[in-house]
Amino acid sequence: MMSHKKLSQAESVKFGLKNYTNLISNQIRSLVVTNRFSLKFCPLCMIIPLIIALESLSAQNCNTDKLSLPEFIAHRGASWLAPENTMAAFQLAWEMDVDAVELDVFLTKDGEVVVFHDPNTKRITGHDGNIEEMTLDELRELDFGSWKSSQWEGESIPTLYEALSTLPKGKRIFVDVKSDTSIVRPMLDVFDKIEHFPHQIVVIAFSYELAAKTKKLRPRTPVYWLVGFGYNSEDDQWNPSMDDIIERALKANLDGVNLHFAGPARWEESVHKIREAGLGYYVWTVNNIEDAQKAIELGVDGITTDRPAWLKKQLLSKNGWRLLRKN
Repeated sequence: MMSHKKLSQAESVKFGLKNYTNLISNQIRSLVVTNRFSLKFCPLCMIIPLIIALESLSAQNCNTDKLSLPEFIAHRGASWLAPENTMAAFQLAWEMDVDAVELDVFLTKDGEVVVFHDPNTKRITGHDGNIEEMTLDELRELDFGSWKSSQWEGESIPTLYEALSTLPKGKRIFVDVKSDTSIVRPMLDVFDKIEHFPHQIVVIAFSYELAAKTKKLRPRTPVYWLVGFGYNSEDDQWNPSMDDIIERALKANLDGVNLHFAGPARWEESVHKIREAGLGYYVWTVNNIEDAQKAIELGVDGITTDRPAWLKKQLLSKNGWRLLRKN
């Protein structure tokens, strides 16, 4: 059974007032259209200015709860259903009509940019090998799908070029760079081989130096700094501070920040500072409706999630017309 939020007294008055004014307005308009009275001599005309004013006030009150749908970014592809960072996960995500896909990249021993999250292959393949110490051919001998389910047996590690080649018109791919700055030029070379608009391929990185270098070499490519937070119970402080994050992002001319949705990332004061600085605001990794609701109420630009289609559906169900209308 659907639960209903109890309205405050002020909310109840506004709700009732809006419905009442709408009812009276519709009745008067109906009478005018059917010529059942003349506006020139009608006593009710005295309240028309009041009705107009009340409707305007009601509209203003409604604007206080504006919400908008953020960009839903499929974390490592449709990783809830398919093996992460594989072509199967990317294709499934596009079939689900997600807004964007996030993937991770490393530079191999032979200079290939490949899609994988961990520095070591053991968690996914069972083989204990470091990505950056293996060649692409060696990586291609491993099975990157069976760990998820037998139906994915034989999934291979994709190159960045192969993954970017799936990019549909009007969608985006967020490239989370895991290697050091030596990967930047080879990665940008791959970008140049893909037909796309500059805004469609976004670079994100925990390495501030890598993010800054990428932005310097490719100013038109959107670059966001990934930041996580730690809490120090001794001095009751979250680190790093939002002021420091914003200052460094601006110094490198980055397009925005992509924050772990914890601590300062959930504070309205922090969001205000980010917006005042003119920076974009993305969050990761959000998989439950409560956190997602909080995120859209804060006005995030995008949410990275393992469950993009499900989360979007839940938010639309919860918020209805407030998310469908154009603000």
